[in-house]
Amino acid sequence: RMGKVLMDKESPDGLEEATERALRDSEALIRRHHGAENGRIQYAVTPRFAVSCTEECLRGARDLADAYDGVAIHTHASENEDEIAAVEAETGMRNVHWLHEVGLTGDDVVLAHCVHTDEAEREVLADTNTNVTHCPSSNMKLASGIAPVEDYQRRGINVALGNDGPPCNNTLDAFTEMRQASLLAKVDDRDPTAIAAETAFEMATVNGARAANVERVGTLREGWKADLVGLTTDNERSTPIHDPISHLVFAAHGDDVRFTMVDGQVRYENGEHVGVDAAAVRERAQTYAEELFAGIDAAAATSGNTAERE
Repeated sequence: RMGKVLMDKESPDGLEEATERALRDSEALIRRHHGAENGRIQYAVTPRFAVSCTEECLRGARDLADAYDGVAIHTHASENEDEIAAVEAETGMRNVHWLHEVGLTGDDVVLAHCVHTDEAEREVLADTNTNVTHCPSSNMKLASGIAPVEDYQRRGINVALGNDGPPCNNTLDAFTEMRQASLLAKVDDRDPTAIAAETAFEMATVNGARAANVERVGTLREGWKADLVGLTTDNERSTPIHDPISHLVFAAHGDDVRFTMVDGQVRYENGEHVGVDAAAVRERAQTYAEELFAGIDAAAATSGNTAERE
């Protein structure tokens, strides 16, 4: 899924937009991209999080998602305690309750993080079938805390795995996230059986497909889409392999990937991207990044803040 980040409250980095424009631009992207590539590309309306969005924007996100079949909602929630305090000071509600009030819960909603939730909020998540995306590397890097993943799972809440963004993750390596999710839970619970390898693998595959509402994806099964990732085992850390799932979760790296297949079509093979000029994409990304950094630095200088990038 893809989505334009919505932020309509004034921010020190100057990235906010007028509410109507933000929603209008998002709708234009829905019409242009949602369902493209034979349905492989899906859109999600993506308000950044409650702190940076007005009530009008949040309710508008729900209205926009409801206006188009299959359009979901993705936002961040309860990542850190300062965020929760800010939302409560403005609305009188804890974060998940406020999102529920404005319509941002349900089986078409994915909430990233959900590190700090209370009993009542977890009941809301379970009762509304809201999806949670666990971002362990980001939560560690930003010292946000440890999400209560096992409690969510016991309640029947679907928990997938996410990276968050490059500034608070850096590698964006899904194999790293599986490893971190399992190890972090074991440390938190002082229990070596917490989030077993099989559970972490399901979070990264079938649970992710369920959160994204993508059908017939996430497992190898007759009649399902041939979305595959192939890894090499021709290296020292792969010798010997006692348990394939344990190896994938605790030993494999993203640079072990030798091919990827999307709906039966090979997209990456032996270090080469198929059907796309990877060098040109990296060059454009570098150019856009430099332009964005320059804008952020200029806004920070005007406001007297110092922009930080890691």
